[in-house]
Amino acid sequence: MPDPEFSEFQFAYSVTRELESKVFPSGSIPHFPTQNQEADRGYDLNFSNGVSSLFIQYKRSKRLDDGRAKDEQWNTYGDRFYRFKLRTSDDRAEPEQHEILTRLAQRDLPVYYVAPEFVKWMDYQQFARNSTILQHSAFIDCENAPTPFDGDQHYVCHRPEDTVARFFSEEPRTMNRLDAKETSSRLTQVLMGSPPQFNSFEEATSEFREIRENITEEMRMREQINPSDYTADDQSIWIREQQRFFEEVLGISAHFFETG
Repeated sequence: MPDPEFSEFQFAYSVTRELESKVFPSGSIPHFPTQNQEADRGYDLNFSNGVSSLFIQYKRSKRLDDGRAKDEQWNTYGDRFYRFKLRTSDDRAEPEQHEILTRLAQRDLPVYYVAPEFVKWMDYQQFARNSTILQHSAFIDCENAPTPFDGDQHYVCHRPEDTVARFFSEEPRTMNRLDAKETSSRLTQVLMGSPPQFNSFEEATSEFREIRENITEEMRMREQINPSDYTADDQSIWIREQQRFFEEVLGISAHFFETG
């Protein structure tokens, strides 16, 4: 069961650098929450282009080469695969990182676990020099991830040739992943989705009130942040307050456009 010969920080640095150059080449600045913020927000990194955002939680997968893995995992794959650990909460009122990320993803936001599919230092050096770390990493979508709320340890297993990863709980459940060879282009497509549109100022204020309340509740921040603080009757002031909310709570730059 070889451990990676590089740190999670080294891996995260190289992935972030490639995302900056390949997916966000227009000067978008990556946002790294503080350690205290990460406990509430769940993610390691957020990229935002003002219209769409990408959330990432980095993991450091080990490689399994033989049947010393749990029987159900080895029986599923029967050959080399990678895996990382997750711990789930046993209390819905106090979600762990995994539950926070899945709730964020269920709001139609792109949220991914990102893990290497290599373990050797020499491979890391080669991929980093050639800017191909993304092609050798698993981007695993959190949207359809199971949330058992059993307070137990679980594994997410993956391998380069598969289009899904597997979450092992009582029985394995699949999680979608990006095609390893097309990660950059697929991420760009994900981020090119159409922004929400509203027919009136009243419709926008109602929708954003619900969004603010849901986000602060799901991210355990209701005691620190009052969603009703970010309101105003004046339209221009209201827009600035929404931008302030997303910047302070999620680290996202939000842009508003008036259409004809």
